[in-house]
Amino acid sequence: MAEKRENSVLFSLRELKNIEEDRVKEEHDDRKKRDEDARLAKEAEERAQRDAAERTRREAEDAERRRFDEIERQKREEQLRLEESERKARVEAQMKLEESRLKMEIEAQAVHGSKKKPTVLIAVSAFLLVTVSGLGYFAYTKSQESDRKARIAAAAQAQAEREKVELQAELERLQAEAARLDGEVDKTLKAMATASDAEKAALQAKLDKLRAEKAANSEGMNKARSGKKGGGSAKPPATGPALKLCPPGQPIC
Repeated sequence: MAEKRENSVLFSLRELKNIEEDRVKEEHDDRKKRDEDARLAKEAEERAQRDAAERTRREAEDAERRRFDEIERQKREEQLRLEESERKARVEAQMKLEESRLKMEIEAQAVHGSKKKPTVLIAVSAFLLVTVSGLGYFAYTKSQESDRKARIAAAAQAQAEREKVELQAELERLQAEAARLDGEVDKTLKAMATASDAEKAALQAKLDKLRAEKAANSEGMNKARSGKKGGGSAKPPATGPALKLCPPGQPIC
């Protein structure tokens, strides 16, 4: 009986020792898990701060570039208007000179007593007047077309800059999501190492879901890097006949 009682006491002591060891191990694992979670959270916060600083810097650079492009566009338009004014002034001056010359020739013939009407000079004068007027109209329409093309180019450039900023923001969001998913996968794998068989099934399902999300996220980043906004496909190139930009009745355009 005494031996049996001693064996029972030893068994109880071993059980208590095992329970205490399990408790110590559980506290150690919990502390390690908390330290790991804190480390991952700190890294995520630091990464978010770096991304925010980089995004702010890039946005400032984009804003400065757009401001510079707008100034250059205004300079080009002002230069085009100035050149058009100069062309128009030259054409008008040339037309007045031709009119004056023809008028003087007509008056000279009249003074010398010519009875013939200067029909040739009148015809030439009319022809020159029509030609100079046509050239003036042509120069004006070309200037207007140049202004329109400059505005279209500036609008296209501004749109491209906006899309670039949006794609960069999308890429940064996907990169942050990728870092979060990597952290979740690591935590799940570590949890599986010490989980029971019943818990492992749920953790495996979670792991499969995280890996599927990682694959979708990776595909999204590839599309963002290739310039496909929102993961969509790029727009197909425009087809069909090109638009005729010359004004009607101007075959030399």
